[in-house]
Amino acid sequence: MNEITFRRVRKDELEKCLDILYEAFKDYSIYHIIIPNSEANHGKFNRALLSCQLTDSMANGIVMVAEREGEIISVIQLHSPEYKETTVFQYLFLGAFTVFRYGGIGKSLSFINMVNQCYSTNVEYAKNNPNCWDLECLAVKKKYQGQGIGSQVIQECIIPYVKKEGELLIFKT
Repeated sequence: MNEITFRRVRKDELEKCLDILYEAFKDYSIYHIIIPNSEANHGKFNRALLSCQLTDSMANGIVMVAEREGEIISVIQLHSPEYKETTVFQYLFLGAFTVFRYGGIGKSLSFINMVNQCYSTNVEYAKNNPNCWDLECLAVKKKYQGQGIGSQVIQECIIPYVKKEGELLIFKT
């Protein structure tokens, strides 16, 4: 098996990373609650949401990639203890208009509210543990899933990176 290397993402790799995220999470059940699969804009809505999240993490968090032979095979989004949750107003500048375009304002705001409720325990935990890092997202390219790459990324990249900072880590599931 070829060696996997880890590094910070470059801005010109946004679309490659977005492709990996979309393929990894397009069937994730949370995206189907608000916009059912049968609706024409379902895929565009999901991709727009992931784009906003990735753009936010690139601007305000840490985005890393795992590479094998020059191919990006995994995307990691981390939020440090200094990360401040993005406001709806900030999301507008990150591409939320596209989310509204494909999901409608009501459904999009319902989705954001649902996600905020899901993550409220993490937010509360972080308030009580101010040195806490948040693993916002870990995606492995579809053709490499099931090969232990996600576990390898956690063991060889994420945990050492956070340990170097001497902090705690929250995993969302």
